Amino acid sequence: VQADDAGSVRLALVGYLARFAARQPLLLVLEDLHWASPATRQVVTELARQAPAVPLLVVATARDVVPDLDDQLASWLATAERLPVIERLGLDGLDLRAAGELLAELASAQPADVAHRRSNGNPLFLREIATAGAGGETMHDFVASRASELTSDARELLDLAAVMGESFTATRLALGAAVETLSVVEALEACAASGLVHRQHDGSLRFAFSHALVRDACYDALSTGRRLQLHADAARAFDEDDPDSVPELARHRAIAAPLGGADRAVELCRRAGERALDVGDLWDAASHFGRALDIVDLAGVDRRERTRLEILMGEALAEHDRPRSLAMLRTAAVSARSHDDPAAYAHAVCAMTSWGGSMTPGETDAAFVRFAEEALELLPETEARWRVR
Repeated sequence: VQADDAGSVRLALVGYLARFAARQPLLLVLEDLHWASPATRQVVTELARQAPAVPLLVVATARDVVPDLDDQLASWLATAERLPVIERLGLDGLDLRAAGELLAELASAQPADVAHRRSNGNPLFLREIATAGAGGETMHDFVASRASELTSDARELLDLAAVMGESFTATRLALGAAVETLSVVEALEACAASGLVHRQHDGSLRFAFSHALVRDACYDALSTGRRLQLHADAARAFDEDDPDSVPELARHRAIAAPLGGADRAVELCRRAGERALDVGDLWDAASHFGRALDIVDLAGVDRRERTRLEILMGEALAEHDRPRSLAMLRTAAVSARSHDDPAAYAHAVCAMTSWGGSMTPGETDAAFVRFAEEALELLPETEARWRVR
C-alpha cells in the first residue's frame, strides 16, 4: 500500500464494516491494542467518527500501564477519548470478595486477605499464589522460582526471548544465540514445562510467553549491560537485506548502540522510518526516527544528517502531533539555514506547507511566510523541485 492509498484503504475497510452492520448488528472485538499497529488503531477511530449511526459495537482492550503505555498509545487513547461515541472503562484488580471466590474455585488454602494483598487483585498472580502455596509474592518471584528449575543455557535463551518480544521463533533465537535450532527447541520445551512459555499450535516453531507479565518480569530482571548485549545478540537474527526484517533489526541495533555501531543503527532506523512513511504508518515512522535522533550523538553524525532526520520526524508527526511537528520542522529549518543547506531548508519549509505553516488552523503564520520567502531566495535555479513546491 502506498502512502497516498493508505487512507483510502482504511476508509474502504470502515465502509465495509458499516455496510455489514447496516444489514445486521455487528460486534467487533479487538484484543491487545497496545500491540496493534497504529494503522489498526486508526481504523477504530475512523469507525467511531464515521459509523455512529449503524448498529456496530467495537470492544477493544489495551494495557495502559508502562511498559506497554508508550507515547503512541497514550496519544491515541487521548484522541479516542475525545470522541463522544467512545467510552473508556478502566479494569482494576479483583476486590477481596472476588479474590476469595477465585481462590475457592482453585481449592486453595491460602487466606484470601493475604493472597489479595500480595497479588493486588491480579488474577494471574492469584492463580500462581494459589498453586505455589505460601511463596511467590510477585511475578518476579514466580519467574525466578520457575527459572531456577532450568539449566543455565535455558535461562540464557529465556533472557534472549524476553528481548525478542512477546512471541518469538526458535529459529530466530538460534540465530541470535548462535546455537543449533534443535537445542533451542529442547530448551524452550523445558521453559514450557515450567509454565513460562507455551508453543503456538500452528505447526511452526513459534513460542510465546505464557503471559505478558511473565515477559515483562524476565526483561525487567536484566541488568543494563546484559540487556544491551542481548539486544546486540538479537540483531544477529535479522537480515538487513530483507525489508521486512529492517524494523526489528533497527530497534535492536538502536537499543544496543552504546556498545558500538551507532552509525549503522541510525541508518537502519532511518530506512525503517522511511519504509513506514511509504505505507502511511506515521506513528511507526515517528518511533524509528525518534530512536535515530536519540543516538545521533553516539553515532557522531554530521549536522546535515541530523537535520534530515528532524525533517523526517516532523513529517511523521504531522498528522498526530501538529504542534510538535511544526516545532521540529522549524528547528530543522533554522539548522539547515545555519549550515548553508538550501535544499534541506526548502524541504523543511515545504513540509510545513502541508499544514499551512500555522500552529492555528485558518491563520497565517508570519514566521512561516518569512521561511518560505527566504527559501526561494536561497534556492538556486537548478533546484526546480523545491522551487515549484
